[in-house]
Amino acid sequence: MKAANSPDTKIYPHVTYDDVIHALKTKLYTLWQNQWEKQSNQNNKLRQIKPITKKWPDPPVKLTRHEEIMIPRLRIGRTRITHSYLMRRELKPRCETCNCELTVNHIFLECPTYNNARPKANINTSSLKDAVGPGQEKNIVNFIKMANLTTNI
Repeated sequence: MKAANSPDTKIYPHVTYDDVIHALKTKLYTLWQNQWEKQSNQNNKLRQIKPITKKWPDPPVKLTRHEEIMIPRLRIGRTRITHSYLMRRELKPRCETCNCELTVNHIFLECPTYNNARPKANINTSSLKDAVGPGQEKNIVNFIKMANLTTNI
């Protein structure tokens, strides 16, 4: 009885199931984010455009199934045009215009072949993150169609 009335007695509030779930989710998210940050940008193209593990919002426009497949392929930098050489056991593809390695970054930001299509599709060329990040889905699809690359993604 004396301990209950003592000012030194610690009172713990009731911990609910929701409190435990929230704490676990927060801890797991933190661990996941820390692991994500340890990834090398050179080996992880998605990390270059998505520095945090938080879910991207759904696209503001309705996309076809084919378009829904194209967007993640472009974001991770693994497309038919840039990576089919692996299955064929060939050399890495080179840009026919620039004679440099053909990458999603090169197609979206650098190659002069697509200089006319980029502004028409509202592609932001300041960085790949801005060009293919969230909210850019319709612009990405329009650019791929204008550049006549639909079957190569």
